[in-house]
Amino acid sequence: DGEISMSKSQVSASDVKFVQGQQQIVIGTEPSSIGNSHDIVVQLTKVNIDDFVSIVTSQPKLEGKLNGTVRISDPFVKPFIEYDASIEEFRADNDSIGLFNALGSYDVSKSILAIKATSDNIENQLDIDGLINFKDSTENQTRLALKSDKFNISILNNYLNSIFSDIKGFANTT
Repeated sequence: DGEISMSKSQVSASDVKFVQGQQQIVIGTEPSSIGNSHDIVVQLTKVNIDDFVSIVTSQPKLEGKLNGTVRISDPFVKPFIEYDASIEEFRADNDSIGLFNALGSYDVSKSILAIKATSDNIENQLDIDGLINFKDSTENQTRLALKSDKFNISILNNYLNSIFSDIKGFANTT
């Protein structure tokens, strides 16, 4: 029942839904606060992240159910993407992270991804804050800070198995 209308400079959408079982993606638009266009707003409910992440990368294997909102401001001139999301039952390479919350943005014109993420679970209590500049070819491309009260380091086995084997235990940065 939803509708999307597009021209060279405008997009409008109303109640466009994609539903499969509990998974739901709803696309709509709202008047933009920064110009004469409309912002695209995507609501995600229990979307299996492995369905689309595997298209981009096979390693690490990421799984979980994504909930949240993605807003694309000024989509035709200078797109800017903001997201506020959580991943239930988040797993990386079959290691459980638990509930993972992320808030951030992607400036398309500058190719800069900003992220603030938290996981406050029994096995993994961590905060991530940083930037990735995809146009920067120097050693400053990625600046991420990881603060951990408790982090299950077994997740590192897939990356360090040529040096170490059967990594177990917990790490913290406090």
